[in-house]
Amino acid sequence: MKTHELEEYLHITKQTLIYYEKESLIYPKRDDNGYRNYSKKDIEDLKFIIMLRTMDISIEEIKLIMAGQLSIRNALSTKQDFIKKHRIELDEIDKKIKAYTQRNKVMVSFDEVEDIVNNEVLLLCHGYIRYRGEEIQYDNIQYIDVSMSS
Repeated sequence: MKTHELEEYLHITKQTLIYYEKESLIYPKRDDNGYRNYSKKDIEDLKFIIMLRTMDISIEEIKLIMAGQLSIRNALSTKQDFIKKHRIELDEIDKKIKAYTQRNKVMVSFDEVEDIVNNEVLLLCHGYIRYRGEEIQYDNIQYIDVSMSS
């Protein structure tokens, strides 16, 4: 099978075919005119390589698998361990994002009360805003972003 036919058949690019050849994963024969001619074995190897690449198996691992130095099961098990590790890390990041963006119910008060126990009170009075122990003078405020819901 010629390169153009194989590109259409496997839905891959000529550059990918050349790359796999350079990486010594396939060995297409050359016709007298220099065109590549892919054998049935080349095509089966390419299908196998494409399948492994869809599971993000690296070229180096594919070389080892094709040389019989690494089993597919071990390569996939390593990939699953990688996914589990990163899933845990991503879950932790997701928790942090959710905690940061979580909406808190905040009371707004226009009267200063000496014994405000709840830090979730936004105090607006006498030229300043106070929230969670932080005090900002009105003159230092550039804008306020308010989101309201009932």
